[in-house]
Amino acid sequence: MSLDQTANPFLGGANPAYGSYTLYAETGDQYYLTGPQSTGTLTLTRFDTVACIAAGSFSFSARYAASGQTVQVTEGRFDVRFTKQ
Repeated sequence: MSLDQTANPFLGGANPAYGSYTLYAETGDQYYLTGPQSTGTLTLTRFDTVACIAAGSFSFSARYAASGQTVQVTEGRFDVRFTKQ
């Protein structure tokens, strides 16, 4: 999955595919987001509907809108439990 859509964190679950990185600092938090010019990928490597586990990897470049500064997130991975509805 490409992480290349314009992010809108206020949309919650209806949000398009994007990645984010937050730098927490005493001077104020900085939110870096992917978008059309700062992209990335998410790869699902496991989706177990019996054990309710999803796993995969991700990498992306994200941009801080206020300054234009970017960060590179590489070799990220996740293992999460989900519930069936």
